[in-house]
Amino acid sequence: MTVIQIQTCIYSRVLPSGTVVWMVRWKDSTTKKWMSRTAGRTKDEAMIAEAQLRQALLKGEAPFPKAGAEAVDPTLADVVPVFLRHSRFLRGTKRWQKDALSKLKRDFLVKLGDRPFSSMNQDRVYKFYLWLKQRGVSNSTVQKYHDLFCIMGDVYADHWNARENPLRRIRGLRKDFSAKAPTRDINFLTEEELEQLFAACAKSSFKLAEPFARFQAATGLRRSETQALKWVDLDPKAGFLTVRQSKSGRSRRVPLDAAAWQAVQSLRRRGTYVFCYPDGTLPFPTSYLRPIQKAAKRAGIQK
Repeated sequence: MTVIQIQTCIYSRVLPSGTVVWMVRWKDSTTKKWMSRTAGRTKDEAMIAEAQLRQALLKGEAPFPKAGAEAVDPTLADVVPVFLRHSRFLRGTKRWQKDALSKLKRDFLVKLGDRPFSSMNQDRVYKFYLWLKQRGVSNSTVQKYHDLFCIMGDVYADHWNARENPLRRIRGLRKDFSAKAPTRDINFLTEEELEQLFAACAKSSFKLAEPFARFQAATGLRRSETQALKWVDLDPKAGFLTVRQSKSGRSRRVPLDAAAWQAVQSLRRRGTYVFCYPDGTLPFPTSYLRPIQKAAKRAGIQK
């Protein structure tokens, strides 16, 4: 009677991105080498995968047969469907999944689909990113492409038992494609153009257009920050206003000069917020922008 010795185990692994996944490991009866695969996000998922693996080994079947039938040196096009079935993709938000699919179909597969994934060196990847830049993509968006690329590389390395993810060898990308670097020239309005804009805003049916435009020109706040501004945030005596929640998630103080304070003097305190309707409710976010855009068009400002 032949006794089949099955050796398996599960363990957690921290990926280079910092994500923790659970792995299932087994000893191949033919090569006598230890093999491993992603088993899930939790220990319970890994235990289920280990049980299924042991059943396959006891029957003499090859575990994860699909992996054996796939290309030894897969192209990026080979990796994509595996990535779309992987937990690294499936656990993303619906919005992230939609954005990732768009990037894959529109860009990755078009430019790199037929290339072996193992050949994704710095030169080839940088050429791809420079091609994106020629299409008007910002540096911060290039970094998002690279983050997605790295996740695909982790799936490739795990699924095909590759020695490493080639994308993790790339260094200096954050510096070469710095998100802080300007991606376009900023064409400021002159004082004369600002006055023309304010005059056109004053004729708008949206009564908040002129004070809103004057206040933003005087303070330099983001539109969302101005929209969320409350009367309690203004301190004309101290000469400052408080932005409770900025883009970074932190509060900050901004100088409140005479021009900014004068811009809100025509507004009555109708509620909590500064730029609101007479009943105290806030307009829809685009309701602030469109009247100013139309006013700029009427004033002949193309900037």
